[in-house]
Amino acid sequence: MDDYQQILMNLYEIPKENDTNIIMKLTSFNSHCQIIVYEKYKLSINEVGEFNLRTLTKVLDIFFCKDNHHSLIEILKLVYISRIRNKEARKEIRRIMNEIFEGEGEGEKDKFIKVQSQS
Repeated sequence: MDDYQQILMNLYEIPKENDTNIIMKLTSFNSHCQIIVYEKYKLSINEVGEFNLRTLTKVLDIFFCKDNHHSLIEILKLVYISRIRNKEARKEIRRIMNEIFEGEGEGEKDKFIKVQSQS
């Protein structure tokens, strides 16, 4: 388990209705984004910002906010993909996102359907 996973597991109590692997999947997606953006396409941090722990906490804060009506996929598109101006990098990140979060079922809707937080 990497540092990001450990920190996020301590910060968030994931509802049982959600996939218990959500944090592992998010950290994996975040790592893939870093590799694609910074190493493969050589984009600078000034162009897209950083994909770090703050990015992951932003995603989870929005997702588990009691007023949120968006799926995890919609949030990831907003927080990650909208920041990238390189068309090929966006396309590759979408592909990785679909592989990690939409799983085996072709055309399957977002597995991480929003569950209202209990406040």
